[in-house]
Amino acid sequence: MCGFEDVTCERGESGKVTELNLADRALAGTLPPTLSSLTSLTTLQLQGNALAGAVPSLAGMASLTRLALDGNTFTSLPPDFLLGLTSLQYLSIDNLPL
Repeated sequence: MCGFEDVTCERGESGKVTELNLADRALAGTLPPTLSSLTSLTTLQLQGNALAGAVPSLAGMASLTRLALDGNTFTSLPPDFLLGLTSLQYLSIDNLPL
């Protein structure tokens, strides 16, 4: 996964994904419920796409500092959406038709 443009990973053996910057890429579909398994993720930028459906829980993603979901057509946010996001500094969910 780290060989893809706009995907950043930790150096070394772990190679865990730390950043996904997929803004304005004409992506469509839904987000997988396993998204929260990316526990080293610090940046998740998905704004300006055609993503739809329910946003999966991001609970417990303590490393996440930047989250941008605006400009998509998500239909709902889970009740525990922000639970455990202790490092979050930037959140953009403008223009979601929730």
